[in-house]
Amino acid sequence: MGRRARYALIVMVAAALARGVAAQNPTPASPQPGARDTTARDTTARDTSGVARLIFNDVFATGTALAPRVVLTEGVVYRFEVDPGDATVSIRSARRPSQPPLLMVPLSREALSSTASAFLVVPRSTEEYRIDIAGTGDMVRLRIWIDPKESARFTRIRTEGFKLPILAISLSATVLAPFRDAHPSPQDTLYGYNTSAQPAYGAKVCLDVLPNGRVLPERTGGCAIAFTLWRRAGGRNFFTVGIEPELVIVRRAWQDLSLTPQLAFGNTTGGVPHADYVFYGLGARYTAELAADPRLGFQGQANLLELDSSTSDLNSGRVHTLTLSLEAGVIFKL
Repeated sequence: MGRRARYALIVMVAAALARGVAAQNPTPASPQPGARDTTARDTTARDTSGVARLIFNDVFATGTALAPRVVLTEGVVYRFEVDPGDATVSIRSARRPSQPPLLMVPLSREALSSTASAFLVVPRSTEEYRIDIAGTGDMVRLRIWIDPKESARFTRIRTEGFKLPILAISLSATVLAPFRDAHPSPQDTLYGYNTSAQPAYGAKVCLDVLPNGRVLPERTGGCAIAFTLWRRAGGRNFFTVGIEPELVIVRRAWQDLSLTPQLAFGNTTGGVPHADYVFYGLGARYTAELAADPRLGFQGQANLLELDSSTSDLNSGRVHTLTLSLEAGVIFKL
């Protein structure tokens, strides 16, 4: 075979290989202007890359009778972008049109063009939804994106929200500054009653409603019922039962500072004569989390109290005194 024949054969083989490669990898055709997006509309959130994915991109004539429909997945966060931004959008279940429209949370326009508006939508159930669009212009463009970051955030909030404890039990030791009351010691004689100021030392157990928004408003909670046993010199021991609402005024990571109004009633635990007690006042409580599992925290509290005491003897007068109590303990979140 001559040299020219060999060169011709090589050129023919190379051309055949080139045609085969081109057939396996065709060049994508450029979309025609104004053509509808016919990409398969996968509206599930299987993409874990964290990048928003466009699933719907169409232009509609204002007032068209043919409303677009799209299948949305429960628990997935979708971002709707409407251009122009003054257009109104309503999303209803296609099978149950009597259901109220879905909640749409507006977003800032900083990341969008000046003419568009955007909303976040979380479907209540997986089904087909009808999208009604109205606007002042002739055409309205609607884009729907799956937002993996917002979907992950929504899932985390929903999951962790169910895990948040609602109730807690706190155990604390407390001391009450010396105060004088109308309760003489049962150990005193008839002629030697001693009502001089004496301190009291107590142990308190409390059933707490945590201020996390699960039952009460987010910053409201406190001690639904507090039981305290007090020990005083000379047999003047008593108990109190009360409530201590809590209002969080400063919240930091793992820490709260709260105001705690208080009201408690009590009586002596034994001996004669008996005495009644009434406490009411205001305190400041500091709570810090010590461990996440088990959920254990520290509580410290200072209270300014108005204390009333009286004996069951009708001839005895009621005693009013202002006193201070300090306490510290732990809180177990259930």
